[in-house]
Amino acid sequence: MQLRADAVRFVLAQGLPAVIEVVGGSMSPTIAKGTKVDVAPLGEADALSVGEIVLLATASDILLLHRVMAEFEEGGARFVIHQGDAASSIFAVSAR
Repeated sequence: MQLRADAVRFVLAQGLPAVIEVVGGSMSPTIAKGTKVDVAPLGEADALSVGEIVLLATASDILLLHRVMAEFEEGGARFVIHQGDAASSIFAVSAR
């Protein structure tokens, strides 16, 4: 599983789109487990919109497909507050 995350990061870092398969249920019922999702790279200057679905890396280096709740800057670093659509999903904060 880690190799796939590294491969996705590598492809996106090259400015290329990737296709991922949803392996968890955090975005259910909006996006079902097993769904293939097109992911496009995001530039540093690109703004995120509240409600947008994005692929994020957590502090423990796990990739999550979640919905943007808010974006903020602190100490010169940018962060995203995100949460899945599932009723059991909790919000988290990830560096952008």
